[in-house]
Amino acid sequence: AHYLIARMGDTYRELYGDLDKALESFEEALELARALNNVEREAIMLGLVGIVRFGQGEKDAKRYLEEGYNLAKLAQLDVVLTRNLLHLSYIACHEHDWRAARLYSLESVTLTTASNQTEQRKNLFFSLLNLGEAEAKLGDLEAALSARQQALEVALNQGNSLWKAYALEGIAEIQHDLGNRPLAQENFQVALELFYQNNALTDME
Repeated sequence: AHYLIARMGDTYRELYGDLDKALESFEEALELARALNNVEREAIMLGLVGIVRFGQGEKDAKRYLEEGYNLAKLAQLDVVLTRNLLHLSYIACHEHDWRAARLYSLESVTLTTASNQTEQRKNLFFSLLNLGEAEAKLGDLEAALSARQQALEVALNQGNSLWKAYALEGIAEIQHDLGNRPLAQENFQVALELFYQNNALTDME
């Protein structure tokens, strides 16, 4: 029942964009995880409730995410911990709290760098992108470029062309800000072609 209800929440959120229904499902799944005394699933559900609450514009979103983060850290559940760190970093970026975004991203990168798990390689990639964004906003363009180049390496190692497009787009932005405009234009063009190949129409805009 827990997994079925959690999947319903995913469907409402990802396919229909119905955050109210998604929240109902995730909250019910959270209560079932607690009844089962399943700390891992509880931490995951807390993160999902938190990110949906953020999408609804509710001020208590971070409280859920921080509770999920603390549970995962205590239980040494690195994958779940990283997932909640990514959510926290995402919120910090939207709130323009770049120092917090940098700290969350650095912790996430530390957790994922040595892992060969598929999910953790994905988490590493997006943690590096978030780190690059935070470093750029804090004015350290060299650190931002380094983070995005590391993200590109992960994308190439995983053979993921859409990730490669995201990384190249980010690298091009920094190159532009550094005054390397011909190289920036070249990387923007490659990223655009990769977005087209992956039918990533929103990203192409």
